[in-house]
Amino acid sequence: MTLSFPCNRDQFTKVREAFAARGILVNDDTHGMIAQDGVTAQYDEDGTTLNVTILDKPWYASDGMVRSHLSDFINEAINS
Repeated sequence: MTLSFPCNRDQFTKVREAFAARGILVNDDTHGMIAQDGVTAQYDEDGTTLNVTILDKPWYASDGMVRSHLSDFINEAINS
């Protein structure tokens, strides 16, 4: 499941900072992996779009729940 967000480099910095505030390390690089609470995802940012692909999640978390929570969190960071 891949989520895409319009996102420039400054907005990606905000996303990285928001993840870091939650204890999730996001490299300064434009691509990598993030993980917390059983959710593992891969991210790729190209200067105009941030793509996040959810690779693994707990069995009890629905796709919709994970997608919604992650989307809300990233959109809030981008628009802050």
